[in-house]
Amino acid sequence: MEEDYIRVINITMFGVISWGLIFIILRRIFSNYSFDFSTRIVSALHATVAVILATLTIQDWSSSLSNCFHVNYPADGNDGVFIVLHDLRSHL
Repeated sequence: MEEDYIRVINITMFGVISWGLIFIILRRIFSNYSFDFSTRIVSALHATVAVILATLTIQDWSSSLSNCFHVNYPADGNDGVFIVLHDLRSHL
């Protein structure tokens, strides 16, 4: 269990140091531009990396959203979406 905490701390420290170095490098490259410009570039790069990593986590694109809104009621044979809507309507 302690190895997991050490691993999480190492990954977090690596992320903080690497994003800090990226900012410093971009700040040196674009020294003629404002501080906000460098911040925006790092933010855009961070968002791009986040989207790429999120898309890599989807294993099966054919059913990526198939179970997102489905509620399982084993005793009832109806579709889960209709059950949720019925439950919401009954509470109004």
